[in-house]
Amino acid sequence: MNKKQDCSHSTTKIIEKQETYEVKGEKITVEAKIKKCEICNKEIFDMTLDTENLKLAYRKYKNNHNLMQSEDIIALRKKFNLTQNMLASLVGCTQATIARYENGSIQSETHNTALMFLQNPDNIKKAFERRKSEFNSNEKNAFEKSLNLQKADTKVMSLNLLKDSFDYEQDIFSGFKKFDSDKLMATILFFAQNQPLLYKTKLMKLLWYSDMLFFKENSVSITGLRYIHQQYGPVPYKHSMMLSVMEELGIIELEEQDNGDIILPKTTQGFLDKLSKNELELLKSVNSRFLHLKSKEISSHSHKEIGYRSTSMKETISYEYAFKMR
Repeated sequence: MNKKQDCSHSTTKIIEKQETYEVKGEKITVEAKIKKCEICNKEIFDMTLDTENLKLAYRKYKNNHNLMQSEDIIALRKKFNLTQNMLASLVGCTQATIARYENGSIQSETHNTALMFLQNPDNIKKAFERRKSEFNSNEKNAFEKSLNLQKADTKVMSLNLLKDSFDYEQDIFSGFKKFDSDKLMATILFFAQNQPLLYKTKLMKLLWYSDMLFFKENSVSITGLRYIHQQYGPVPYKHSMMLSVMEELGIIELEEQDNGDIILPKTTQGFLDKLSKNELELLKSVNSRFLHLKSKEISSHSHKEIGYRSTSMKETISYEYAFKMR
């Protein structure tokens, strides 16, 4: 572009027009801001505007090539309380390079891959452990504090996701109870503690029997879960997500076995006391009744219940069938 500077007039204006820049051998067209004389209509070169226009071209190039934007790199650094020098150490470049990237320069694909990798808290923790000897105590403390906050935020988000996903009507299909995540987690932990080997398939049936039988006696369920008719018996609505969130929260662990996943308790602190005396007694009764049944056996048992026999595949099972359970 040839922006003329020989205009002697002092009255100018800023216009927008499409301009094409060459970025790393690629032509990038952007809506640029141009200074123009209002009298002679000449375009006047302006260093500040030209720099901003070039940054727009860089942004568009980055979008086209799936590269992190400058603000994303800054956000990554601040998220984990990193200085530019610390981030440079983790990426494998110099502090000056990180400064250029944050100011709009285009990062190499290698550095972009490293930056993308560091967005995951587990990944950046491993990278930090490998380089921790390069940082002083204040830098280490700041990073570790931010990492703990990130984990806490992730747990809150996971729990909110669980609650939002189960925020359905309190009706006959939920046992006239609002979904209670604390009681659900307490119930799962109870069975994980008291069953010798708790397979996921068996847990689904234990939950169903617990909620149904408690409803039969008290006209309200324990957890507020909805149960769906599936091939291997009744299962809670979105049961896979339910267990994934609990694992993310560090409450249980899913361990893969030849015959399926088993549920292992990771903590009980602050959970079992969420259950009332009546609820706990009911869980003990269900646990005792099905203690020695294998997953296939309890599934077969559930198939004979009228609530299962009276519904079709993927249909929600009403708690009204609780009054006719075997």
